[in-house]
Formats: sequence, structure tokens, C-alpha cells
Amino acid sequence: MATTPMTAQVQLPSVNLGDTNFEDGFAGPGLLLETSYEMLKGFRVGFNGYWLEQLTDHQIDDEDVPNSKELTVGLGPGVQFGGDGLWFRVNSYIETDVRNRPEGIRVTFRSPFHSANGEGITL
Repeated sequence: MATTPMTAQVQLPSVNLGDTNFEDGFAGPGLLLETSYEMLKGFRVGFNGYWLEQLTDHQIDDEDVPNSKELTVGLGPGVQFGGDGLWFRVNSYIETDVRNRPEGIRVTFRSPFHSANGEGITL
């Protein structure tokens, strides 16, 4: 079983909408949790979750937009399969306790790839 905590802080750039300047609020800290159990060699099933909360309001023309802070909690199942350094992971999250943002089901896909010089990246 593996559990991976992570915190994230996100600051998006401001957007100029003609004569109006819109800036997203500051989001963070966040939390990402994953846990899994190996059912068969190279095949794992698990449970995943994340929490993200915006700490400051959005701004328009340097004025706070009241009650614009976003919040979401996502929970759901995941599977991972593979071996010998190559694996594929699919996680799905059903969002709950969502405020001031679209609500739905999020699906992520991850797999490691290696460049010609051997450096790994994760998509």
C-alpha cells in the first residue's frame, strides 16, 4: 500500500478583458492522496482523493469579487497496471463539496516515458 501526500500552490496570471482586468485568486494549499493494493502481479486497484481550496478572492480591476473563492474535494477509484518500469495509471474523481467552479467527474491518465538521453517524464 502506498500513500503519497502532496501540497500545491497555484497562482494563475491575470487576464485583460478589454477595459476590465481579471485576476484569479491564489489557490493552495492542496492535498492529493493515493492508496492502492496489488491484486495480481503488475495490477493494482486503489482509492484516490484530492482537496483544493482557493485562499483569496478573484479580482476585477484590483477589486475583490466577494464570495468567489473556489473549493473542491474529489474522491474515487483508480487502477494501475504494468511492470519493468513501464506502467499505466487511470484515476477517476467524483467531485463533492464544490463551490464557485464547475462540478463533475475528472479522469486522469499517467504513464512514464523516457527520452533518448534516459531522463524520465510523466504524462
